[in-house]
Amino acid sequence: MNIYSELLELLRPQREDTPGGLFGTLTAVSPLTVTVRGTALAEGLFYPAGTVFREENVGREVALLPCEEGFWILGFVGGGTA
Repeated sequence: MNIYSELLELLRPQREDTPGGLFGTLTAVSPLTVTVRGTALAEGLFYPAGTVFREENVGREVALLPCEEGFWILGFVGGGTA
């Protein structure tokens, strides 16, 4: 039983047309915490080496990709439509 797989099942509906990524909000930097659909995640978060998260980034949206061990933080979200 993988807790992250079960969490992903709760956070992402199982539909064929559902994209693989998720968006979340950086809610803390120490410990690193991202909130996705009201659920705070502080474990199983991975990001590229050299990535720095600062207090001034709290509240920014991040793109996430689910992986076997948790979620890969791709980076901060920019652009889109408002």
